[in-house]
Amino acid sequence: MSRLPTTLDDILTTLASHAAIDAAIALQDSYANPYLASNPNLTNDQRERLAKGADINLKSRLANSALGDEQIRIALRDTRHQVRSNLFYSGFKGASPELLQEIASPNLSRQDAHDWLHSSYPIPKTLLKKLITTAFSTNVIPHLKDTEIFTTAELIKQLSRINNAKITSTPLARLLDHRPDAIAPLLELVIPLSRVPKSSKSSKVGLTPDAILTALASSRHIFDQQIFLDVITYSHRLSYLQRRGVLHLLLNNPNLAPDTVSVIVKEFKESKAAAAPKDYDLARKALTARTRLQLTTDWLQLTAKEDITTMVKATEELHKSFFRFPYPTLQPKYFPTAAPTRDDLSGVTLGSLYLVTQSSEPTARILGPQEFDSLVLPLIEPLGRQGWDIFFALSTSWDASVADLVDATSSAIS
Repeated sequence: MSRLPTTLDDILTTLASHAAIDAAIALQDSYANPYLASNPNLTNDQRERLAKGADINLKSRLANSALGDEQIRIALRDTRHQVRSNLFYSGFKGASPELLQEIASPNLSRQDAHDWLHSSYPIPKTLLKKLITTAFSTNVIPHLKDTEIFTTAELIKQLSRINNAKITSTPLARLLDHRPDAIAPLLELVIPLSRVPKSSKSSKVGLTPDAILTALASSRHIFDQQIFLDVITYSHRLSYLQRRGVLHLLLNNPNLAPDTVSVIVKEFKESKAAAAPKDYDLARKALTARTRLQLTTDWLQLTAKEDITTMVKATEELHKSFFRFPYPTLQPKYFPTAAPTRDDLSGVTLGSLYLVTQSSEPTARILGPQEFDSLVLPLIEPLGRQGWDIFFALSTSWDASVADLVDATSSAIS
């Protein structure tokens, strides 16, 4: 059995040439096959060849890449948990509305609903409520942002039903960024939740005072200082470490008025905790700067350059307390993700394979799928299946340039 260079692995997951895929499958490379199995461009015949004698991990990859009714129905026949979960994680790409309704039957299990909600593939709105009300899991949180599907009361009800794990502050903060209507009802839950004995099972899952107060402390939608004062008051129900985190977030929130910051200064001044003197000094500095930092307008509607600068700096600081960016509604306007660009191919490497041009020496930059498609595919694809057979066979032990590899492939056929 021949082993392809490992740097071709990611390229195999997106390869669109069926001749190239056939050649790669023919190598019977057990290391590369999982990457091939993740390729959504596989034909049914190619999927069958990979599935023959496949272990559960390879079958799971094939389930995850299933596309269209026929492939999905075949994958559904495998009832093993790992395979089935990967199929639901995929979101059933290309499935017909009829098949989706069939899958979301009254017999849909809680686990299946949980896995389906985990998918990044869009779920039809007609099915979303069914999945959410079946799952009772933290995977429902990102899907509660749609006001057309869930009223405020229904949102709170679904959050309260989650019982598979604790709700952490990051998904809750991201949800509140979409649903500021849930701020007041969540604040009302802090006191009853804090009365739940820590030894009880219910205190270990679902909503917690810490997650709620952390999400509220960082909210960009709160301008009512009384809500911030309530967050400060309710933070006394947390451990000092948790409370300290909430108060630090409040200090970084540019919506706090100077009088509210003064309350935090007093809290730290009167605390006997070991970290209190340092926190007190930090809070006093925040109070000194607050008069020129306070924002009183929706962050998406800011026009003054100074206000926008203040908001961006504060957002970057607040982000440090969360696993993901807590303000998804701000991202397109103020924090756009840079679009990928086609890099200059001069000196790009492919691990043990490398590209050499007349004007440059090899570098350590890896050749990725996009560059592979533009550089190698147009040269080898016209040679057909035989060309790909030779290209992959030579690549398993090739240590010269990609350009030489392409030349050698062409020469072997002519």
